[in-house]
Amino acid sequence: MTVLRDKTASCAEFHRATKHITRLLIQAAINLGWVRYSKEENVATPTREAVGGIRLREDDIMTVSIVRAGESMEVPVLKIFPEARIGKILIQRDEETATPHLYYIKLPSCKAPPQILLLDPMLGTAGSSTMAIRCLLESKQCEVEEENIVFLNIVSCPEGVERLLATYPKVRIVSACLDRCLNHRAYALPGLGDFGDRYFGTN
Repeated sequence: MTVLRDKTASCAEFHRATKHITRLLIQAAINLGWVRYSKEENVATPTREAVGGIRLREDDIMTVSIVRAGESMEVPVLKIFPEARIGKILIQRDEETATPHLYYIKLPSCKAPPQILLLDPMLGTAGSSTMAIRCLLESKQCEVEEENIVFLNIVSCPEGVERLLATYPKVRIVSACLDRCLNHRAYALPGLGDFGDRYFGTN
């Protein structure tokens, strides 16, 4: 987190820190018991021993990133769950009013309710995240259940956490840190600036 908050951190340093923290968040999500496991199976080891075990059901997992900042977390997720399906939601916030606007949504179709990892590194007002969750629950491409959604983010603010859980109490939030508050421009304090701009090297 120190690297991400440091305004002098290079783009490469910011990338490395993002990947490292995202991997830790995924492990925390797994520890919640969120991932489904397949039935037990026996495998043969190189020493000709048979041993019982279980495998993750990766085909149940769908990662949905809120474009564009959420895409920064996709690579670590797909390293751990390479069979996961990918969805995209483009929501942009009006910089003056902080009101979110939906521009695009594309989700893969699925036969059974998927386990969803919703990705967005910042949870500020919760405007974008609550809109994204509503889009998921209303999707006609697949049947999404609220309790199957885990929202992965790096920085949260109390205002956003409270609003999101008041609206969708069954959604689980996995966050690296809880910042103090939002400022008058709806930026987290102490925060780390505009995550997308810093990750993609734009102004």
